[in-house]
Parts: sequence; structure tokens; C-alpha cells
Amino acid sequence: MAKNKLHYDITAKDRSKQAMRSVQGGLRATNKAANLLKTAIGGIAVGLAVRSLARFTNDAIKAADSIAKTADKVGVGVVALQQLRFAADLAGVGQEKLDSSLERFTKRIGEASQGTGEAKKALELLGVSFANADGKIRPTEAVLSAVADAMASVESPAQRAALAAQLFGREGVGLVNLLKGGSATLREFGAQAE
Repeated sequence: MAKNKLHYDITAKDRSKQAMRSVQGGLRATNKAANLLKTAIGGIAVGLAVRSLARFTNDAIKAADSIAKTADKVGVGVVALQQLRFAADLAGVGQEKLDSSLERFTKRIGEASQGTGEAKKALELLGVSFANADGKIRPTEAVLSAVADAMASVESPAQRAALAAQLFGREGVGLVNLLKGGSATLREFGAQAE
């Protein structure tokens, strides 16, 4: 019997290397894109943080400037104004009411020094002097402390309210609760504010 021999030549082309290279290239591109995205997000976060810090700093500068201008306008120091605002908040008086009341009070002290105005009689009734021994007008803070001490001894709520209205204006009646404890209470509030 004859043996038939069959011979086959099989050739194959390995295309898996090319596919693998393509996958690796795609992964490298994805990795680069992820790194770029991470860098961009980090940059955005830093940018937002810097922007927020700049806005906060700007707002703080505006607030400090506003407090300084108001303190100058009402005739008290910046620290004293901040302490009074804190005390006013605790007494249920808003900052705007306090500021406008202090502005009227300072104006009325000036009028009293000229022998006129609503505060002249109220200061006399309370026994509070608006002038030093040398005749110069006392600082508003000093007169306010003396008024607070004098108001603490006024027993009638109606009389306290009337005196407050004469000294601070209609809105100043709200300051009665702030002043009725005297200057010691104002100092305690000031210490709490710090």
C-alpha cells in the first residue's frame, strides 16, 4: 500500500502585537488626558481659592474703612465703636440705630456746648457735664459713659426713655437697655467683644 503523504504549509501573521500597541497607545493618551485634567482642576481650585481670598480681603478692608469712617463721624474710637456695636446687638439694638443715635448724641453735645439743643436740659437733669474743667468739650465716649452712669440711677422707665430721646433722638430710646446698667455694663460688654 502506498502511503500518501500530505504536506501542508501554514503561515500566519501575528496581528496581536499591532492591536496591543494600539491599546497601549490609547492608554497612554488617556493617562495624559487625565493628568492634564487633574492639573487643570488643580489650577481652577487654586484660582478659586485665590479669588475667594481676594474677595474676603477686599470685604474686610471695606468693613474696616466703614467702621473707621463711622467712628470718626460719631466721635468715638474704632475699638469703642466695635464694642458699642457688640453691646447694642446684645441689647437688641441694631448697628444702624446705634450709629445714628451716636451721631445725634455727638451733634447734641455740640449744640449743648453752645447753650442750645435738646440735650442741654437732659444733661443738666442727669448732672452730666459735656465740658472739661478747661471748658473744652469732652470726648463723646467720656460723656456717654457719664450718661450711662447717670441713667443707671434713674428709676422711672418713662423718664429714662424721655432722657434717651432728648440725648439720642427718637431711635435712641432703644439704647435705654444698653445704658441702664451704667458704664460698668458698657465696659463688660466691651470686654466680651474682645
